[in-house]
Amino acid sequence: MPLSRRAMLSAMPVLPLAACADAAPTLPSCGIQPLGSVPLVVDQGTLLVPVTLEGIRARMMLDTGSERTTIDPYVAGLLRLPDNLAHMSTLNGIGGATQYRRDVVIPEIQIGAAKFTMISLAVVDSPKIKGPPISGLLGADLLSGYDLDFDFPGDTLSIYRPGGCRGEPVLWSRTNDRIPLVRRGLLSMVRATLDGTEIAAVIDTGASSSIVMAGAAARMGLGAAQLMGDPGGTARGVGANAPNYRRHRFRRLQVGPLGFDAPELNVSDARVSGIDMLIGLDLLRQNRMWLSHTAGAVFFQRG
Repeated sequence: MPLSRRAMLSAMPVLPLAACADAAPTLPSCGIQPLGSVPLVVDQGTLLVPVTLEGIRARMMLDTGSERTTIDPYVAGLLRLPDNLAHMSTLNGIGGATQYRRDVVIPEIQIGAAKFTMISLAVVDSPKIKGPPISGLLGADLLSGYDLDFDFPGDTLSIYRPGGCRGEPVLWSRTNDRIPLVRRGLLSMVRATLDGTEIAAVIDTGASSSIVMAGAAARMGLGAAQLMGDPGGTARGVGANAPNYRRHRFRRLQVGPLGFDAPELNVSDARVSGIDMLIGLDLLRQNRMWLSHTAGAVFFQRG
């Protein structure tokens, strides 16, 4: 007998759900509200969290470098999600040309105890990895109204509804580095310097490796001749093309008070207007991170 659509999704191996609000620490008086904690798992360079889609457990990629939340077309079909006839998504990325995708509406997505209802999702193929499939991508349109505590050392994501703390990571017991965010749509961007050159960088948990864009490399005098001896490859990303890159060792990346000595970064031939760099998981996972659009800042607690 054929499996029902719910049985097919339920049969997919998923990440375990963690305890929610009952396990939260004592809260400060400013009224920040915990919405649960879930495991963070990095699988083949992809940051994954457990979710429920209409009550069905699944796993999705968490991508702070994406302004849109997406769902895999296979999963949208299994759930028989209706098209959103009033909206079509426009996608741009390091892969070049603009793409247009249809939207569907899902009645409910739940992450920990955080519930999102009647959400319009772009229908986009999920990244292909070995093992259990990815059901979609969680973007900034869904999460930017919340404070996100990425406890990379503890492999845990905690979600909070901001209170009167102005987005400060008041639940942290140790001091932290505060770095102002620069608004570009819903993207979390910061000012940084790379080998003394000022750059605009995206905090991008969807990038397994940090990427320096072609425009920034050119301002630094890094052309094809200077990169010729560096190992290379092809990157994945939204768009019709697969950008090429060279892996180059720089002297120092400085992001506010946080510094990275001798980082090896991918120098791409891609160009994205207004973006010089993607700060990916290879650097972000070295510290605990609290991302708050409410505070207009990202905070790092050094590992």
